[in-house]
Amino acid sequence: MSLTPSNRFRNVLWTLTILLMVVSGCSSKFRKIQKNEDWRVKFEAALTYYEKKDYYRAALLFEDIRPIVRGLPEGEEVEFYLAYCQYTKKPICLLPSHSSPFLKSMDVAHELKKRIICMRILYTRVLLLQILTSAAV
Repeated sequence: MSLTPSNRFRNVLWTLTILLMVVSGCSSKFRKIQKNEDWRVKFEAALTYYEKKDYYRAALLFEDIRPIVRGLPEGEEVEFYLAYCQYTKKPICLLPSHSSPFLKSMDVAHELKKRIICMRILYTRVLLLQILTSAAV
């Protein structure tokens, strides 16, 4: 049995509708978490996204709860995870400015502070080397 043009159109329309429902269903889970008022739900979801290496969604959730958890024990974790998520984002040239709140808000051990400063220096040297080599070419 052959399909008439109106039946083909109807089949395509149904297929697109189902596809749209599936796609919107995937993003609605994140939106529901993002609109949730309980910061603990957002924190757990952000950790789950972080473990799955979905740093974009994790960073969005960490940024949402950051003002709420400041001063709590979880606040230090949020600052650390957020700094790492922002480290993985592009452009990387903004990294030094993103890690500053992490250092200011936490009572970080002296050794950890030294390591982060060394990472910043190394990062700046790599950037300078990239600029110099691209200028030479």
